[in-house]
Amino acid sequence: MTKYDVKSPDGISIARTGYYSTTTEAGEALEKWVENYSRQGYYSSNMGRIPLEELALHCVRTSRQSESQNDTDHWARSSNAPQKI
Repeated sequence: MTKYDVKSPDGISIARTGYYSTTTEAGEALEKWVENYSRQGYYSSNMGRIPLEELALHCVRTSRQSESQNDTDHWARSSNAPQKI
């Protein structure tokens, strides 16, 4: 079973709990996450301020293949390299 995650520009997962089941779910979560910074107008990264219009471009989507459907703690090696979103 493939699970997905989205990493912020600082390499921290944007998921509050667990992983996403589909790429669509991960994409929707990214949109909502970016909206969290709309009031201040930018994301403050270790690399400096990132305008909201560019924020999603600095995030990375990863996928992992779990060893079983019920396994959430241990992951099999994944051949999927992180992807810029």
